[in-house]
Amino acid sequence: MRNCKWYRTIRIRSFSFERKATYNREDILKHFDDFKAIYKRYRIDPADIYNIDETGFRIGCINRRIVITYANTKAVYLSDPENRDYITSIECICGDRSTIPPIIILKGAVLLEAYFRNNLDGNTLFATTETGYINDAFRIE
Repeated sequence: MRNCKWYRTIRIRSFSFERKATYNREDILKHFDDFKAIYKRYRIDPADIYNIDETGFRIGCINRRIVITYANTKAVYLSDPENRDYITSIECICGDRSTIPPIIILKGAVLLEAYFRNNLDGNTLFATTETGYINDAFRIE
């Protein structure tokens, strides 16, 4: 192809990909070694240990698009100008292997019937916030 030395094809990456690339295996292993030492030292009951994780989703966003750019470009990031809906998912597990039902937070003020036509577990909890993100006003009592 003509002018191949001036351009190349690369995939767009998200910022979370860049953040993930900064993790160091040794640091993670040290964290868990420290955790195990404290766990043993204070004789913590597994039923008193919980892990909760929260993640967000942008509905309708296509990831990993291919672009053609200058050969010296290392990465391309996409800022999508279109308005997209956001959903937050929260999962929790206990050290004794019991779980709390997952929570899905949708943007809006009401839950529509269409949200419940899915293959999710019947114990999944649904909630709404103005943004679709967890916030200070959102809590389970």
